[in-house]
Amino acid sequence: MSNETKITATYAAIPFEDTYISDLNPRKIVAQTGIEALVENIRQCGLIHPLAGMIDAKGKTAIVAGGRRHRALALLQDDPRFRTVPVNIAPNAAIAQAW
Repeated sequence: MSNETKITATYAAIPFEDTYISDLNPRKIVAQTGIEALVENIRQCGLIHPLAGMIDAKGKTAIVAGGRRHRALALLQDDPRFRTVPVNIAPNAAIAQAW
């Protein structure tokens, strides 16, 4: 038997303009060519995996996982399909940091 704890995240559709990449997000340096390829993939196939984040003190959503996807979505804001993005919201900062 393991010591697993079930984490209940809230799934939400968030306006992209209300999101930003958190300092907790581990990807600080990304190759622009990789982002451009991801843009085309998301444009053709849609966003398969939601982002993960937490709500900050100002009510904005800080993205803690999915930094590359977030950067690609920023380049897709001319497409109405991506002006609202799916985000799993962490129940607290400790969980967000663990993600």
